[in-house]
Amino acid sequence: MKNPFIFQNDPFGFAGRNDAADNAGQIREMQQALTRRLETELPLNGVMGFRTRRALRNFQIQNGLPVDGRATSDTLRALFRNPRAKRRTDSEFELEFETAPRPSPHKFDDCTAAQKTALLAISKNAQSALNHAAAVLGSIYGGSTRMTERVRQLLNTHFHTTDRGNILKIFRNLFRINQAFEKGLRFECETDCGTGVCGYAWATQWFGGYGDIHICFDDRPGHCGFNKLSQTAKVAVIIHEAAHRHAGIDDKAYVWEKPPLSTKDYRKLTPAQAMNNADSYASFCAELFYSR
Repeated sequence: MKNPFIFQNDPFGFAGRNDAADNAGQIREMQQALTRRLETELPLNGVMGFRTRRALRNFQIQNGLPVDGRATSDTLRALFRNPRAKRRTDSEFELEFETAPRPSPHKFDDCTAAQKTALLAISKNAQSALNHAAAVLGSIYGGSTRMTERVRQLLNTHFHTTDRGNILKIFRNLFRINQAFEKGLRFECETDCGTGVCGYAWATQWFGGYGDIHICFDDRPGHCGFNKLSQTAKVAVIIHEAAHRHAGIDDKAYVWEKPPLSTKDYRKLTPAQAMNNADSYASFCAELFYSR
């Protein structure tokens, strides 16, 4: 897959070790990308330390780039480019065309006809869930309907707030995510993902964002086979990754995370953290939609 984004500067090109705090999120994304591409374990701490620079040098060596341990434009372009894009045969395109139920704005990379059909169906449900949640919150904010106990429960569970101003912020983010569905998502199907990984996408919004929404059809034990998930979980995965890719929403905690199994606790996020947490939007929309 050719990277359509042209980097005009070197946003990661730090010359010293005292990196600015506002770059920490971008550095973490770079560390995540290096971890996936090099199949190594880097600290996701947002600091351009020795191990991160060494990983950058190793990546540059593997890709024939100038070896300086800095995240230059050429290095970033290579790092976030799809490493497994391959040309498909005419017969594969014919099979996709024949099995597609109707034209869709979504794009698909490395997906079989069956995987594409599954993603089309779930994407339709995910967009319906987004529209339903936005309509409910819009009506509550506008005062045309009262908040039901079910909506109150879900807001408190996933966003830890029912404040009117926060409802507007949540609504606006849902609107942004839905706009991406309207324009079309770009999916990439994966069959070799990390343990327990059901999907991933980069959350950065530099240059409008970049990269596909990766969905894992990994049926090995301990891995995530998308088709084996419940309908609610499938919808949540699509919304979660679209929130990353198209709204720049972060991962503060996952809905299943709580001590002692994790050092994070989804239940104890502040409202501000929850409103910048992809799982909060995904779970709220999916649960509200399927509990109608």
